[in-house]
Amino acid sequence: MKETDRRYFFLKDGFKEAKKIRNEVSVAIDEALERIKNHSKSNYALLIAHADYNKALENNNRFYSYTINDYRSINDDEMLVCIKENYLNEAYSSKLKIYEESISNIFFEIALYTHTLESEKHIHEMYRIFKLLSGEDYEWKITKDKGFCRKEIETLSNKVECKLSNIYRNIFKLDHDIRNSFAHNSYTIYFDNEMIHYDFEKITNNITFQEWTKMFLYQSELSVQMYNKIYKKGLSFSEDLGTDNVLINIPGDKFGSRKLVHKNFEDKDGIYARFTIE
Repeated sequence: MKETDRRYFFLKDGFKEAKKIRNEVSVAIDEALERIKNHSKSNYALLIAHADYNKALENNNRFYSYTINDYRSINDDEMLVCIKENYLNEAYSSKLKIYEESISNIFFEIALYTHTLESEKHIHEMYRIFKLLSGEDYEWKITKDKGFCRKEIETLSNKVECKLSNIYRNIFKLDHDIRNSFAHNSYTIYFDNEMIHYDFEKITNNITFQEWTKMFLYQSELSVQMYNKIYKKGLSFSEDLGTDNVLINIPGDKFGSRKLVHKNFEDKDGIYARFTIE
């Protein structure tokens, strides 16, 4: 088989796999968000409103440390989402690429995969979602480190019965080994044998291109679609719930329940959902 033929068949399979995984991830996210909404509208509202804790505001008498709508963080996520979407559309389409591009593509995929699974915002969001799916309340203030949250997500994905758990089990197959090997440059891409070899801290293993393609696509589609779907759920919040406000509890708030109020607003960059506490 010629080098160009080998590249052709790898991309062809990748394109088919991408369509299948894209649909699978979409259904899984829709199911998870619907389950959270049906279980607790309050928890669902906090998730859609990006409720978080801002340590810098702990001693500020004018503002809560418990925040919603951190648009600076949301915009940071948007940049990474755009990079991933553009790459997925370019690399996993029906168009063929030349052989010389392939190793660069795989390197870039490993970089994106590692970057996302080292992102505190992404890890915290998925941690909160799996906690909600397990029946717990929304966790405003996450005090555990990323390593603990990743392990907790992995544990919950093996306990909570839903399609999103199946997605995450595919992502976590070799997650720790790949991230560390990439960070320490302890891996080699063998195009002739269609595999990635990694060797770090006495852990030596190989992963085939097909195995890697699935892991990368599951992780990328999950982070991109989760961002886009929560953004859209914010815009349709009042319509979906039949009301523009939901009662929430702010930890430590002496006034008890408050209203989380939804309203869309538009500026030169587009339309956004805005949530305020009353």
